[in-house]
Amino acid sequence: MEHAVSPKTFHKLTEFIRFTELGLNGREPE
Repeated sequence: MEHAVSPKTFHKLTEFIRFTELGLNGREPE
C-alpha cells in the first residue's frame, strides 16, 4: 500500500493541525 497523499489532502491536514495547535495554544488562562 502506497502512502500517496494528494496535495489537497495534505493541505487539509496541514490546516487542521495548524487550527488544532492554535486552539490549544489559545487557551491560556487569563
